[in-house]
Amino acid sequence: MTSSPKGELERVLSGSLVASAASAAAGLGWGIASGSGAVLFDGLFSALSLLTLWVALRATRMLGLPEDDRFQFGFRHLEPLVVALRALALVLVCVSAVASAVNSILRGGQALDQPSVLAFALFSLALSGGMVAWERRVLAREPSATLALDAQEWLLSALLSVGILGGWAGARALEAA
Repeated sequence: MTSSPKGELERVLSGSLVASAASAAAGLGWGIASGSGAVLFDGLFSALSLLTLWVALRATRMLGLPEDDRFQFGFRHLEPLVVALRALALVLVCVSAVASAVNSILRGGQALDQPSVLAFALFSLALSGGMVAWERRVLAREPSATLALDAQEWLLSALLSVGILGGWAGARALEAA
């Protein structure tokens, strides 16, 4: 038995919602515990992704609803609106991250709980990489702007994890010098 494209899209987005919740909780918890602004930012990024993904999932469920007097052409117009909202949120978060990073550098940086930061970065990279792979497999079969943007968010999250790993390695090298 094969699932419908809409059913598969909802299943993948629901899985992404659960993974985003786990990533947000881990990032916020680890970020506060370790004192790492980068890890805390990753958690905030995941929390924002969770919120916008929930809106996207709600919109996806409405795509299959029949036309009515108010929406004579159905609900297809919701998908581009939600994609635009999610993209705008990503841009705002990235601008905020750059400003925060510059501010932290100008203040002289901060000390970190390095083993904890390493553990978080590896966890986040594994989760993000797994989600990117899963969503890209589904996208190859069923194109969807909502899912494509979600896959890009997971790729950005994986790149954030790589950046955290690079920062961890740089901090270790500076300590050794």
